[in-house]
Amino acid sequence: MEYSPVLSIATAAAEIAAAIWILSSPGRRKIVYTATLLLFLLAGYQVVEFLVCSIAQNSTFLPRLAFMVIAWLPPVGVMLISSLVTPQKIWLKRYSRILFSAVFLMNIWILFDTAFVSRTVCSVVFSRFFNPLPQLLVYGGLYHLGLMSMLLLPVYSMIHSNDKDTRYKLGQMLFGSITFIVPALVVVLSLESPYGAVPSIMCHFAVLLAFFIVRLTIRERKLGTP
Repeated sequence: MEYSPVLSIATAAAEIAAAIWILSSPGRRKIVYTATLLLFLLAGYQVVEFLVCSIAQNSTFLPRLAFMVIAWLPPVGVMLISSLVTPQKIWLKRYSRILFSAVFLMNIWILFDTAFVSRTVCSVVFSRFFNPLPQLLVYGGLYHLGLMSMLLLPVYSMIHSNDKDTRYKLGQMLFGSITFIVPALVVVLSLESPYGAVPSIMCHFAVLLAFFIVRLTIRERKLGTP
């Protein structure tokens, strides 16, 4: 079926609007900037998918760019979780940096590996990217490690925090992660997708993550301190 850009554009517009609103919010700058970056990354992926499926379907670079952009979602998400934890945990900051370093190296690989995406098929509301086996396993392993971290780290940090405000904000990150990761995985597992193909439906569910990040920021605005 022919690709429709409506969902990609609508999702990107909602995420950009939320990012701009968060950027103008009072509160601790590290939290505000990290939350803003996270939403711009999600919107950036939607824009790239729109370009791939509507304008440059024969491009060999844009599909790789889509992977490069969204690869930053887990490490930035973990960085936001680390910023929310008070007092700051050294091990959590170091883990965030390890994820950043790993994604940076992987993105260099994707940038120069023109065979990283062998084919792109655009459906009505999402696209499938076909990847050779080694690339698929490496990328998928690192990406899903980051996603699991976005699920488990808020739980661990909430258990070990006595601050009500911190627990609330970590809870918003947890709910946001659950509401976009779990439904997306259910949909992906129910799709008849050829082996070696990665559907991008998860990034459309990520608008739910944006909703909970906005809720987190509303709480952060009450601090009103830079």
